[in-house]
Amino acid sequence: GGLNFIQPAQNLSYDSVDWANGSEVIYSLPAGGCVQLWQLDLPEIPPPENCASRYAWRAVSPMYWFWISPQANAVFEVWRDDELLATCVISAGACSFTP
Repeated sequence: GGLNFIQPAQNLSYDSVDWANGSEVIYSLPAGGCVQLWQLDLPEIPPPENCASRYAWRAVSPMYWFWISPQANAVFEVWRDDELLATCVISAGACSFTP
């Protein structure tokens, strides 16, 4: 299944199937590939330097901003179906995991 990104403290989430945007769902990425989200009120953001090819992107509304929190110790979780893959500290600014 796809990945779900959830910030439990504020009940915010994003389901990775939404990156498809009416096209093929992304189930895997080659090395150097990425997908990207950003706030709806921002202009298009270029891919990060470590992203050789951006396969999908979405500008999303506040109900999906799982990576933003005013709380210093807030986290978001990465889930595949019923399996917790990672717990990410938002203030760290980055989170790596093996899907």
